[in-house]
Amino acid sequence: MQRHTCMKKKMLLLSLVTMLFSTGCGNGSFRNYSNASGEEYYDTTLPPPYTSRSLQDSATHAADCVRGTPAPIVKKETYPDAQFTLKKDSLTGIETVALKNNDRLSITNTGCEYFTLIFRFETSRFSQDSTSKVYWYKAGSTLMKTILDDLNAPIDLKKGIVKLDHFIQSGNGNHYKNLSYGKELDFGADDMRSIVVMEPVQLLSNGITAVTVSFSVGPL
Repeated sequence: MQRHTCMKKKMLLLSLVTMLFSTGCGNGSFRNYSNASGEEYYDTTLPPPYTSRSLQDSATHAADCVRGTPAPIVKKETYPDAQFTLKKDSLTGIETVALKNNDRLSITNTGCEYFTLIFRFETSRFSQDSTSKVYWYKAGSTLMKTILDDLNAPIDLKKGIVKLDHFIQSGNGNHYKNLSYGKELDFGADDMRSIVVMEPVQLLSNGITAVTVSFSVGPL
């Protein structure tokens, strides 16, 4: 019986890994960047399978959580028109911001065991014909840097972006084969993990691309 249970767990783990780290093939382009030979590519027409740990808490009740009720993190003096909506379960809040150049940002503030902030930028700043991971990793870092000073976040986002940049640079010698979407990059202390994740990009209509970066701290 114990062996049978172990085999079932291994099969479940394998299926989850296969789902979260699937990639596609294609040709990409990047302003001031040439695609590295041998780099893997991602099918940007697929919907993003968000890997944030907080999404595992969907069946949890707010009363069972260590963390407090989600609250806005965008500075009102910079974006007075930012909107914040708290869901009925009091576990998740969605903050929406209109950025420059008609770009939009939504911040999902959620989690229970893990406190998570998911930043989803809908932007036309980048070339949609690129399926290069390094292109979109750099895009995610760039977009986060434009918003950092306008946030009061309980997570050290700047430290997470530094970790993300170091991870990008580390792939320079191997054609960026180390880059994969959904990969957890830990920038925290030994007693509690702090994780930054570059989520899969998604092509939307009218030249808009959804670029998503998530940050998690926990377990709390």
